[in-house]
Amino acid sequence: MNEYFKEKNFYIETYGCQMNFYDTEIVVSIMNKMGFNYTNNIQYANVILINTCSIRQNAEDLIIKRLNTIKNIIHSDTIVGIIGCMAERLKHKLLNENELITFVVGPDSYEELPEVLFKAFNKIKSCNVTLSRTQTYDNIIPTSINKNIYSYISIMRGCDNMCTFCVVPFTRGRERSKNPVSIFKEIDVLLSKNIKKIILIGQNVDSYKWKKNNDVVDFSCLLDQIAKKFPELIITFTTSHPKDMTEDVIYTISNNKNILKYIHLPIQSGSNKILNLMKRKYDTETFLQKIHFIRQIIPNCSISTDIMTGFCGETEKDHSETLNIMEKIKFNFAYMFKYSNREGTYASKKMQDNLSDSEKNNRLQEIIELQKKHTLLRSSQFIGKYCNILINGRSKKSNKDFVGFNEQNYKVIFPKKDNLYPGKYVNVLIQSYSHNTLIGKISDEKR
Repeated sequence: MNEYFKEKNFYIETYGCQMNFYDTEIVVSIMNKMGFNYTNNIQYANVILINTCSIRQNAEDLIIKRLNTIKNIIHSDTIVGIIGCMAERLKHKLLNENELITFVVGPDSYEELPEVLFKAFNKIKSCNVTLSRTQTYDNIIPTSINKNIYSYISIMRGCDNMCTFCVVPFTRGRERSKNPVSIFKEIDVLLSKNIKKIILIGQNVDSYKWKKNNDVVDFSCLLDQIAKKFPELIITFTTSHPKDMTEDVIYTISNNKNILKYIHLPIQSGSNKILNLMKRKYDTETFLQKIHFIRQIIPNCSISTDIMTGFCGETEKDHSETLNIMEKIKFNFAYMFKYSNREGTYASKKMQDNLSDSEKNNRLQEIIELQKKHTLLRSSQFIGKYCNILINGRSKKSNKDFVGFNEQNYKVIFPKKDNLYPGKYVNVLIQSYSHNTLIGKISDEKR
């Protein structure tokens, strides 16, 4: 089929979550196998791929805006394809309403790219967006286009939770877990490329379950196996679901030194009424018990969360309850956003989005301001402490500084020293902080 591909350069942009960035590496591997070379200059590419996100409306708006920009800088015969969640969600609409787009390919259909590109080079538009019950890409080793010391590894795909606000089950399908043997093989390849840190990812990693005959590997078992099999690696994971995270997972984190003492546990709302409307399948009391258990078993664990404001039916009382639970927990970090109506979800079909944009913005700002206080409080607790830091690379703000992450997943900035480079470990004394970034200096002392 390669004889039809007169030019073999492709360019790819990625938007959205860690899973999208991992999928980009799957796509790069597939494109390389077809003889295409990645270029970081969009004007040198004859195939442009946009890996898209649909989790919120502003994500889709950003991509449409980007397509309008691309139209003015590329050659007329350049092939542009939309892949990822937006391709799955909007399907034929993208293909029919935007003349720039030649094809759309959903997250479960990347192995069909050879056929899709064959059609594209023959001026045939196509739409490949079928959701799969089995696709995990366990037969493909991802290829990174970045020089990082860390890498994502997908252990599962899809989601069965059907939260009323969420479009993920409609863009990524049902849950299915990857064979542990495939995961171990992928890690072996990453080690050969000098990767020092891996992030296990899935829409809900706690739902991971691999069955073979009478053997069952759940997430706590997989996590423990990886930690013990690859002791030289730093390991973390995302995202957990409060209803599914077990005590076994928490004990596994505590018992393995190479697993970061950091957990991302989305609460979404502090109101039981709103949690019920969201169909989150836990209440605030259960969530608080889980937080208490984490801090009891892993006292130095940092905890981040997701908080959504302005969901259908949310009142001032509900909003106050969210602020109250934030005060009780004092999360280290939080990803905060206002509710965005997503077509096709239960909330879009059955509930009324009854809050104005200004009300949502006001509540979101209150949440952001409160979280800033909590983040600063948590950050201040590191002053005067020594952290073992894996150097990630140069700081984006200064060529004179390195950046790395500590055991609690805090970003740490510190001055460079000769003979040090990404992948090396250093001992850093924390001297100050700026919001969720710690600032320090390399030290030979330990305390």
